Amino acid sequence: MYGRVTSRLWGPPLTVLSWGYAATLRMRQVLYALHIFKHKELPCPVISVGNITLGGTGKTPTVIQIGTLLLNRQKRPVIISRGYGRKNEAETVVVSDGRTLLVDSQTGGDEPVLIGSKILGVPVVVGARRHQAALDALRLFNPDVMILDDGYQHIQLKRTLDIVLVDASDPFGNGKLFPAGILREPLNALKRAHAVLITKGEHAGDVERLKEIIAKQTPGRIFTSRFVPLNIVDCCNGNSQPLSCLRGRSVLALAGIARPWSFTTLLRSLGAFVTGRRYKGRLYYYYGEGRNTAETSQTRGYLCSPHRAVSKRTGRVGSIYPRKSIMLS
Repeated sequence: MYGRVTSRLWGPPLTVLSWGYAATLRMRQVLYALHIFKHKELPCPVISVGNITLGGTGKTPTVIQIGTLLLNRQKRPVIISRGYGRKNEAETVVVSDGRTLLVDSQTGGDEPVLIGSKILGVPVVVGARRHQAALDALRLFNPDVMILDDGYQHIQLKRTLDIVLVDASDPFGNGKLFPAGILREPLNALKRAHAVLITKGEHAGDVERLKEIIAKQTPGRIFTSRFVPLNIVDCCNGNSQPLSCLRGRSVLALAGIARPWSFTTLLRSLGAFVTGRRYKGRLYYYYGEGRNTAETSQTRGYLCSPHRAVSKRTGRVGSIYPRKSIMLS
């Protein structure tokens, strides 16, 4: 199971800790229900994209897709994210003004920099205090809709539409809350969702059964999706190559995504021979560094997932990676 290994030694204490975590969640909900903690509202619609598990459901490509759809409909969206893993998470930072990336991933966070690099015309702002980050975005960009990245647990900010993503390959882990399992909230938290998007439908054993489980928890509409690789992009020059170039090629796989095995599985399904892999840590590259590594190693190239392959020098998304596309049904 992703994220947690069953252990007779650690299982019981982790379960006890998960009870404390559950009690904290319930207390927080009660405090908001009694208006001791105050909800905050924005003067424009808010679309939240989130999940109830720890990472790996496909939030980043979904946010990119929603931002693109809104932009194509002549809307003025702004994306608000927390920007986990950056140097100063307490600071509110404009990652992109919709035209140019303004910071690197160490300042803005990996996912926000990736999002900003993929959508021209959509500003990206990060801040631990989402409401304040949204107010700054309103003042700077005058948006008519906000997209809240990873916002399902951020119940302080009222939203117009709550979209929850569920990974079909491992929907709810062992059914236990963190740290005993991968659930950030109990399954019944899905009742707040207006829509549920099942991602990675191509990996599901029984999508219809999963839909039945979800439908018992929420009145919201349920959609399915799958990730489709489109091409390969060279980090050094930005040139694209067809997926067929991977057939019979020995590669080193570098992944910094939440569920890295899915990236290796994807490469093998495209005909590549994965001679090695690295899953931990952030991957930063200067231009030309990747090319030199590929030329001097015994492999014929190496491939990175997009989240961690970011140029230290410019902040531009780099390396060779399959782009992901969302297909809704």
